[in-house]
Amino acid sequence: MRYKVNLDCFQSLAESNYNENAHSQNLLLMVIIMLSSIRVSRRIALVALVCLLCSGCSDDEPADDPDAGVEDESDADVIDDDPDADDDPDADDDSDADDDADADNGTDEGCGIAAEYPGDDGIEDHPGVLFAEDFEHASMEVLDERFTEIRNPEFVDFVDQVSDDSPGETAVRLQSAGDDDTGSHLYRNLEEMEGETFDELYARAYIKYDRDHSYHHSGVGLGGYNPPTSWPQGGAGTRPDGDDRISMRAEPVGSDLQFDMYTYWMHMRGNPGDDNYWGNTFLGGVDLPVPDREWFAVELYIRLNDPVDEFNGELAMWVDGEQIIHLEEGAPLGEWVHDTFHPDEEGEPFEGFQWRDDSDLALSFLWLHQYVTGNEEGEHSYIWYNDVVLATDYIGPVDGTPCP
Repeated sequence: MRYKVNLDCFQSLAESNYNENAHSQNLLLMVIIMLSSIRVSRRIALVALVCLLCSGCSDDEPADDPDAGVEDESDADVIDDDPDADDDPDADDDSDADDDADADNGTDEGCGIAAEYPGDDGIEDHPGVLFAEDFEHASMEVLDERFTEIRNPEFVDFVDQVSDDSPGETAVRLQSAGDDDTGSHLYRNLEEMEGETFDELYARAYIKYDRDHSYHHSGVGLGGYNPPTSWPQGGAGTRPDGDDRISMRAEPVGSDLQFDMYTYWMHMRGNPGDDNYWGNTFLGGVDLPVPDREWFAVELYIRLNDPVDEFNGELAMWVDGEQIIHLEEGAPLGEWVHDTFHPDEEGEPFEGFQWRDDSDLALSFLWLHQYVTGNEEGEHSYIWYNDVVLATDYIGPVDGTPCP
């Protein structure tokens, strides 16, 4: 009879408690095979051992109860405060242990504004969006109403070349024309158009380059003048004083057209033997060539330091929704080589940005730029822009890339 009881116990375990555990089923199968080739007495001992290891078959401990058999009340009453299924203590969808749901993409904005407006349809209605331009109007008259300065309007035209992500059919093309002129731009004074200036902004634009042409300063930019003006001021080759101007532009630099952020601010670096200060860049050693005749989304973020004597300002850039760099006080690690910062995991923490020492200096312009020097007579260079959005929150690509 004892033998029969033990076999019943074995069968009960196999049919209930182990149905949801493939590893245990394999173990039981191996034991059964072994039992088929040994004496009954040894079978009894092995079956008893298996039952003992499996904690018995008591009817008051259902096999599907994960807490069955818990004797330590402190263990049985533990409540998991983390509703997600990863190993981190926060309640978001990513596997890091911070407070955001963006899988360490460097922002707290998650998917971005564009994810709420597929195809950017209605994105201008979001409370965080200050300006949205898709150029579908294809009208210079409308464009003149939306930008405070259009330089060389004859070098601005509308084309039916858009990205695969774009919901529209029209983009704008800016050109330079060799010795005839250095280029064109679309400039928006935010104080005039939005009625205020800002300490924090995001700007997204789709851009296309043709690598068969030359580029000098060709890209999307943010910055500020004190006081704000309805046109871009000068200042090339000089370091700002901290109360007068800030400028940053995402553009290709160097003869190999590596994408970077060409930036002027009060603590910018210079080069030995050169009394001038030219725009500093931050992706030294990073291979990020602009695509040839392919659209891509670039998004810039700048946060001014507050209070003005601190270095807590920030600068970041995304390409097609992937964060390329986020510069802030203490990160990333790297080193300066003259006027270029080189990210390096063995380097020193980035010092952060003291963009200004006067709170009257704020972000006051959005600038779509095409400026080229050195072209031969008759040589034209082109840059294409589309689906431009300016906002106070992270925007993301037009396709509303889902959270990682």
